[in-house]
Amino acid sequence: MTVAIRNASPAPSLRFYGTGRIAGDAPGLVTVGGIPAARRIHLHDAITHLRVARTISRGDGSWSFENLDASRLYYVIAFDHEGRFNAVIRDRVQPV
Repeated sequence: MTVAIRNASPAPSLRFYGTGRIAGDAPGLVTVGGIPAARRIHLHDAITHLRVARTISRGDGSWSFENLDASRLYYVIAFDHEGRFNAVIRDRVQPV
């Protein structure tokens, strides 16, 4: 599942869209107890901490965010909606 990126900021000078991509392909798969799983994933801008996009990983644990500004850094948070595990964060991720 891919999520369209919209400018989530009240400041019109901030842009989060472009041609970059961040993806959770192996080894960045979402797993629960070592098994790939579908979970909520949020993407935040590393400077403003604004949530830029959100998605749900596929059943095989893969996920992606497309059309990102490749000059910015982001952090990705995966949540266990069943509440058995703490969230997992990948920090200072730059789109390619």
